[in-house]
Amino acid sequence: MSLAPNTWQTVPGSRSLEIFPILAQPSIVSSNCFIVSAPTAILVIDPGASREQTRRISDVVTVALAVSKRPVLVILTHCHQDHSQEADRLVLPAGTELRRLAHDAAARALEQSDRALTAADVYPWNPAVCTAPIHGRLFAPDGACEASGLTFGGGDRLEITRSAASLVDDVALAHRSIALGDGERLDIYHTPGHTACSISLRLGALLMIGDLAFAANPGLCGLAGWNHEDLIRTLHGVDSLFDNGDIAICGPGHGDAVSAAAMRDTLRLMREEARDLTAVEAMNANRIAGLKRYTDEFLEEALALVTILSGRLYAASYYLFDEGMGRLPVPIDLDGIDRTLTEFRRFADAFNGSTTPELTVILKGVQAARCCSRRWPATMCNGCSIRRSWVAPSDG
Repeated sequence: MSLAPNTWQTVPGSRSLEIFPILAQPSIVSSNCFIVSAPTAILVIDPGASREQTRRISDVVTVALAVSKRPVLVILTHCHQDHSQEADRLVLPAGTELRRLAHDAAARALEQSDRALTAADVYPWNPAVCTAPIHGRLFAPDGACEASGLTFGGGDRLEITRSAASLVDDVALAHRSIALGDGERLDIYHTPGHTACSISLRLGALLMIGDLAFAANPGLCGLAGWNHEDLIRTLHGVDSLFDNGDIAICGPGHGDAVSAAAMRDTLRLMREEARDLTAVEAMNANRIAGLKRYTDEFLEEALALVTILSGRLYAASYYLFDEGMGRLPVPIDLDGIDRTLTEFRRFADAFNGSTTPELTVILKGVQAARCCSRRWPATMCNGCSIRRSWVAPSDG
């Protein structure tokens, strides 16, 4: 099961919710955005940081409002720049009521224009932090904003319901919910680790987890707000949601949506890896530069290995060729070898000539390494063009 990008479709496991996923190219430049049409509101989850994407969001929401006028609720899974920058730039029809919702810590980071907590300080073009007001502040210590809900003109309100933290093996996931009409609801879980303000959102059988799936990535851990102990607890708690929540599909903040089974495997592997991340150096310019050098060296070595393997496969095909039969005893896709080598060279050249933040290059390098060496689910490789097999399929 997956989500088709750039089209309306029913939210899995729901009766009256529809979703329009806008899936950005995997990078830290801009996040995915999920637009949800509900009976009582339109949700815009993580508007991102791309002006082009914002225009697309504005157009899609405007058309949906023409069908049925409703409030618009902009929700941030966390405060990082690539998810939040455009939160105040949607262009909607006159009279549209818009409210923003985020974790209390995210609201404070944005209001204070905190360049470290929003990760704005890792971008070479020095972007401005979105300081638009957050109307609904979740998981605040006093809970005052949650008690008042989200109010709109005419006295309409979206109630934010608090519930006791769900304990699973002594691991608590703080939980809130918002009724969306027709028996539908948005479940909100506090899932810190990647940032203190990270939340995960559930609609029907769909779980949107922001950047949790990348929180233990060597190119991300150590960013301001990253916390090892919180991450371990969160991964344990989210794993329990898959046991009890009838979740079928997961929408990460970057890359394609994946099945719940694939995401669960990824998060379990990540939890094992994260156990060794107890002494992570804070992410700063020096660490980023060092990781970038390491990534460049890895890609240089990988390209050399791919070239050597290609040559050996060509040599093997020459010696194995049966001149009498006019074929190889083992089918080898020689054209595929050429395509793969060309793609990988293009892939490496793109890294070397990249104008995106160095952290993006590091993340993609880590993904390439994992794709090659650890056989992570292909859908989590986020654009890696390395093919895993050059051997052509056979009937046997």
